[in-house]
Amino acid sequence: SKFKMTSMKKIQTYLSVEFEHSKHGISLYQKNYVNVILDKFGVSNCNSCTTPMDKGLKLQNEIEDKLVNETEY
Repeated sequence: SKFKMTSMKKIQTYLSVEFEHSKHGISLYQKNYVNVILDKFGVSNCNSCTTPMDKGLKLQNEIEDKLVNETEY
C-alpha cells in the first residue's frame, strides 16, 4: 500500500538506521550501529565478509515448524 509522507527535509537517521537517498531510491544502512557493537566487544579490527544471503531471496514460512535447540544460538 502507498501513503503520503510530509517532512521539512529528507530523513538521514532514525532509530540507528541510516537512510541514503539517490535517483534510484532509498537505501537503508546500519554502519554506525555495527561499528558501535564491534567497538563494544573489542573486535573492530576484525576481517569483514559479504552477507551470506542471496540478493532478492524470498523468505517463506515452513509448513511444519521444526523444533530448534536454542542452546546452539
